[in-house]
Amino acid sequence: MSPKLRIISMSNCNLTGDIMNDLIKGCSRRDMQLALENLDIHGNNLGNIDGTLLGSLLIMSPKLRIISMSNCNLTGDIMNDLIKGCSRRDMQLALENLDIHGNNLGNIDGTLLGSLLIMSPKLNNLTMMNCTLSDDVVDLLIRECTKKRVIISLSSRHSQSRVLKTR
Repeated sequence: MSPKLRIISMSNCNLTGDIMNDLIKGCSRRDMQLALENLDIHGNNLGNIDGTLLGSLLIMSPKLRIISMSNCNLTGDIMNDLIKGCSRRDMQLALENLDIHGNNLGNIDGTLLGSLLIMSPKLNNLTMMNCTLSDDVVDLLIRECTKKRVIISLSSRHSQSRVLKTR
C-alpha cells in the first residue's frame, strides 16, 4: 500500500479478512504512517479479519475520517478487539463517519463502543442499523458516553446515531 494513498474503495469485491490481515501486516512491518482518509470496504466477507490488526490500521492512519464497513460479516468480538487495540495506544482518532450497519454486533461490549466514541472526538455519525444490538449494549454505550460528558442523539434506537461532543 502506498503511504500517500488517501482513498481506498474496495467495496463488494470478494475481499476477505485474510487479505486485509496480510495488507495491514505488510504496512506494520514497514512501520508506515498512512495518509489514508477514506476506507470503504463494505460488502465484503471480513468475518475472519483480526480486529486488533484492523485497529492498528486506524492507528497507522491518523487522518482516517471515513470508514464504511457495512455488511461485512463483522462480529462484536472483532469490533471489541479493534477498539481495545486503539485504546491501548491512548490516542485520539480523526474519525468523523463510521458505518458498520448490517453486521452481527450482538456481542459487542457497549462500554467499549462508548470508548470508541470518546476517543473519536470528531465523530458525528455512527450508523449501526441491523446490527442485532440489544438494549443492554445501547444502555452501556450511553452510560459510558454520559460519564465522559459525550452526548449521543439516537435516531430510531439501534439505527443511526448522531454524536454530539460537549467537552
